[in-house]
Amino acid sequence: MAEQDNPLEGMEEIIEEFLAESAEGLDQMDNDLVALEADPDNRELLANIFRTIHSIKGTCGFFGFSRLESVSHAGENLLSRLRGGELALTQEIATVLLNLVDAIREMLATIESTSTDGDNVYADLVETLTNLTNSPADSADNTTDQAESPTAKPPVAQGETVPQTSTNAQQSPPDIPEQAESHHDPTTSRGTLSAADSAIRVDVDVLDNLMNLVGELVLARNQILAHQVTQQDPLFTSACQRLNLITGELQQDVIKTRMQPINTIWNKFPRVVRDLAKHCGKQVRIEMEGKETELDKSLIEAMKDPLTHLIRNAVDHGIEPPDERIAKGKSAEGRVSLTAQHGGGQVIIEIADDGAGINVEQLREKAIALGMITTTQAPQMQDRDICRLIFAPGMTTAKTVTNISGRGVGMDVVRANLERIGGFIELESARDRGSKFRIQLPLTLAIVPALLVRSRNEHFAIPQGSILELIRIETGAPGSGIESIHEVPVFRLRGMLLPLIYLHEELKLGDVHPSDEILNIVVLQADKKKFGLVVDTIEDSTEIVVKPLSDILKALPVYAGATITGSGHVALILDVLGLAKHAKLLSETHEPSSDIDASSSQQDNEDCQPLIIASTLDGGRIAIPVESVVRLEEFKRAFLEHTGNRTVVQYGREILPLIELTELLRERRRKPRPIANHHKSANEVVHALIYAVDGCSVGVVVDRIQDIVEHNPSTRGPPTRKGTLGTIVVNGKITEVFDVAALRREVTALHKQPKCAAGAGGG
Repeated sequence: MAEQDNPLEGMEEIIEEFLAESAEGLDQMDNDLVALEADPDNRELLANIFRTIHSIKGTCGFFGFSRLESVSHAGENLLSRLRGGELALTQEIATVLLNLVDAIREMLATIESTSTDGDNVYADLVETLTNLTNSPADSADNTTDQAESPTAKPPVAQGETVPQTSTNAQQSPPDIPEQAESHHDPTTSRGTLSAADSAIRVDVDVLDNLMNLVGELVLARNQILAHQVTQQDPLFTSACQRLNLITGELQQDVIKTRMQPINTIWNKFPRVVRDLAKHCGKQVRIEMEGKETELDKSLIEAMKDPLTHLIRNAVDHGIEPPDERIAKGKSAEGRVSLTAQHGGGQVIIEIADDGAGINVEQLREKAIALGMITTTQAPQMQDRDICRLIFAPGMTTAKTVTNISGRGVGMDVVRANLERIGGFIELESARDRGSKFRIQLPLTLAIVPALLVRSRNEHFAIPQGSILELIRIETGAPGSGIESIHEVPVFRLRGMLLPLIYLHEELKLGDVHPSDEILNIVVLQADKKKFGLVVDTIEDSTEIVVKPLSDILKALPVYAGATITGSGHVALILDVLGLAKHAKLLSETHEPSSDIDASSSQQDNEDCQPLIIASTLDGGRIAIPVESVVRLEEFKRAFLEHTGNRTVVQYGREILPLIELTELLRERRRKPRPIANHHKSANEVVHALIYAVDGCSVGVVVDRIQDIVEHNPSTRGPPTRKGTLGTIVVNGKITEVFDVAALRREVTALHKQPKCAAGAGGG
């Protein structure tokens, strides 16, 4: 017989949260019932007890725990009459309710261990609760009178024995039904739910304060590390390295405490889609993937309104009515999908529909009518550029204004809200095939990796998420590539014209610096626009703590915050998108504001991909696909250690094995050997490309990273040696293409050894 699918599969985290909250509520209910016995008229205690049982009953019904639902429902009915004043609390009722708590606790423990609520239906307990619920309303009110009356008899619940009366007609207390007696010894621990023991509730303000303290610790760490470079004391160097590792681990763990699954805002969307589709006369289903993807709580809150607006737009604008879909050969039911995943240190969210897509010609005419573009510009703009006009203020394609949409207010606000939290949004649409919005967000806004630069002795930080590459050129050298088009300085980068922004000129920091014959260019990307930012000095990459700007500076569009560098200087954090707008490289609709990009866009090749050009230790030149590389790192040779025949380095929580690229390319494989001392100085650095293979991280050591280029790796000559896929010509030089599969084979062989050097930690 085929095994049935588990209906609760994928809901483990929600069930665990339910178990923890229920256990917490039951513990409080124990205390409240005891307190209620001493103060039967306390309506607040009774209301708290009722809410606890009501919450458990409602949630277990959602999960399909029918036995638990039946037991809690019987208790809820009794509590409802107590809360309504129809019954008065007696010792007998309090005892039965305490037994109810114990029974529910047992069933929750069964759920935790077996994912079911067990086979015990607690029939006797349910019957007792039902009999007490159905007892006459005046029986509780007149308990005292009945006890004083020589002829009054107490109500008899099923399973009870009638108490004998003494010669003075004085009534003895009723016996507690045997089937309702406590299931637990009150002197022993009832903490049977490990879910309750493994979770605690912490106020958000406490987490925010803890995050601020960790931020200050990171700043102090950076200052100490900056000072350590000038010191020669090995004990101090070792202590600094240890401080760096501990601070990094503490920072990661604190950030995790603020991380929440995106499902906390997604769980309302099925209801939104259902109600909106019914209102619009459409049939729409919603599909969600990646609900467990986590991001910072502050970002979760900021994402609520933008995502809701995009979902409503998909149903209202995107999905066609059933008859129209059938006429197009589609199913009557439309589909809206949400996906979320982590990628490149960011969260990527996609909202897609299989509806009508954007009518480009209608949008083009609307943009002309609103004065956003001219009749001369309109025919020259590509369809994708026209589609992006929906993010312009006042733009709408709705034919009528409804209470849902059509006023042209929304998409520009969505874009602005996402940019405010360091994200951006892009759109893909095809007529009658649907639309897809792609959102990229940072994982957190509190501590971010950044590049520190200087311009005219002022310090600035650039978030690394916007940096593509770094270039250093001599302006007077032949073929330096600095040109001027329409009075805009540009740099010819691999055949593409890259517009340049001089930071000191844009921010009016002062006159030309004497060292301007050497240009340090930071290649940035704002939305889809690439440009070069010219700075005086490129200092270092580090993690910065983002501090909000004062109210006086918040209105400046080029700054996203401030931080304190390791040297103790205050550095303003540049807003890359705002800087591009301020320099008129982008308009408010994010379209290129000059014709420079037109020539470069024609040279874009969809088959091209970014490649790292590196030199190997044997003098070779090799191209490595960027998409397979997790990080680029530099390690001081003094920090390298050896275990057996392997060279390793402490890397976060991992022990990272290092492999020379030349070893992977040898025709005859030999036993692994430690990395040779090609440099005598301990302060020399080793350049490594970090890969993640089969759950382990590994560093591939190269001699030097020369460049990062856009190239089509499929155009190649035959391979010249093992570990390569072939050869290509990059910048006029023959370059080998690295076979990543060779690295996978090496790591597999590494795992087959008695001990994996990569350790058990996660990076």
